[in-house]
Amino acid sequence: PAQISAAVQHCCDHFGEPDVVVNNAGTTHRNQPMLEVDEAVFDRVFAVNVKSIYHMARAVVPLMKQRGKGVILNIGSVGSHRPRPGLTWYN
Repeated sequence: PAQISAAVQHCCDHFGEPDVVVNNAGTTHRNQPMLEVDEAVFDRVFAVNVKSIYHMARAVVPLMKQRGKGVILNIGSVGSHRPRPGLTWYN
C-alpha cells in the first residue's frame, strides 16, 4: 500500500489527479499440480493479481469521489475463459 500511495502521489504531483486508472498487473505460478503450489507462491500471485487492485482503489477512489468523476479499468487474463492445465490457482 505504501508503494502504491507513493506512486499515486507522484503522478498527482506531476500530472494532476487521475481521471483514469488501469490495473494491468499480473503474475502466475510455475506450471505444476495445484497441490504443489506452496502458500508463499500462492500469496504472491494473489497479492499481484487481486490485492493490488484493492490497494489502488483505496488510493484513487477518494480522489475521484472528491472530484465527482473517474474511471477504473481492471484488465483480466484470458486464463479466466481459457484455463490452462497446471495453472490452477492463476486461472
